[in-house]
Amino acid sequence: MTKQNNIYSSIRRDELSDDMGLLADLCGLDNIQKIMEAYHGLSFYVPQVTYHHKFIMRYLKEHRNQPIKKLAVYLGVSEVYVRNQLKECNKL
Repeated sequence: MTKQNNIYSSIRRDELSDDMGLLADLCGLDNIQKIMEAYHGLSFYVPQVTYHHKFIMRYLKEHRNQPIKKLAVYLGVSEVYVRNQLKECNKL
């Protein structure tokens, strides 16, 4: 479908829902229009960083010399979580 025929390209920023408006502010209206065209009707969940287990493990391996408290603050998790993940890293 060409840009001229794409109904989503006609949507203005002030006509978006609150959550789509936030995304448009972050990513640009044109990108949100493209996302709406490609994925209309779908819901997206944006997980917390802890959902990305591979990232957490890599980050902790690369920064294992940092204090646990500093790692926890940066990742937005508890010190207990960091300790548990470090134990798991050490098992690998």
